[in-house]
Amino acid sequence: MATEDRFLDLTREHRAIWEGFLTFIKISTALCIITVALLGLFVA
Repeated sequence: MATEDRFLDLTREHRAIWEGFLTFIKISTALCIITVALLGLFVA
């Protein structure tokens, strides 16, 4: 029983880290797209 609780805690912690990682990727991708769009406007 205690082992299952520990496993659930690890899973919850891992999920939080994974969600934070995905959010970081989304923000980075959005920044890259915005930067490329602005560069395109300035160059064009």
